[in-house]
Amino acid sequence: VLEVEDSGEGIEQNLIDALPHRERLSSAVGTFGEKGTGVGLIIVRDLVNAHNGKLSITRNHSGGTTVRVELPRAGLVMN
Repeated sequence: VLEVEDSGEGIEQNLIDALPHRERLSSAVGTFGEKGTGVGLIIVRDLVNAHNGKLSITRNHSGGTTVRVELPRAGLVMN
């Protein structure tokens, strides 16, 4: 299990909801005005799926986002 949490602006809920179905990149502005493309989350999603893992993304009540990646041990398949 790998969990990363930040306290910035967070990812908009509509982008989180669309991630499993999204094939196109979408641009967003970060906490410090930096422009994002969303390519990082798409890469993570695809890698996690390729290894039969689970990816969950949640907005934090205090701001920011938590991204959790769960990968199975070698030889195990997660459902």
